[in-house]
This record gives sequence, C-alpha cells and structure tokens, in this order.
Amino acid sequence: MIKAQGGEAFAVEANVVKDADVRAMVGKVLRIYGRMDILFNNVGFGWGTDVVNTPEGLWDKTFDG
Repeated sequence: MIKAQGGEAFAVEANVVKDADVRAMVGKVLRIYGRMDILFNNVGFGWGTDVVNTPEGLWDKTFDG
C-alpha cells in the first residue's frame, strides 16, 4: 500500500535477539538511505497466511503468547 501511494518501503527479516541480525538490518537501512528516521519493530511469527486471511483463532494464539 505504501508503494501504491508513491512511497518507499521494504522489510528485513532479522532475529531481534541476535545482535548480528540487528546490526545487519541497521546496516542495510543505512546503506540504502543513509539514515533511519522510522523503525517499525514487528516481532513475531507467521502462520503461512496473510494478515487479511488469518483466522481469528490464530490471531488469538499470536497475541496470547
């Protein structure tokens, strides 16, 4: 949706409990843009479906920990 509106966005997969992954993610952002203004830290896991089609029961499992 961001790109459809003329913006730029990309996702980086990283294990945020691993320092090397976090450093690599920040390094990628800095190489591409030269700075980091916003970071959306969305930690979790996937169920093999997209956000719109995820059944409510799986959302419950996601947020119940």
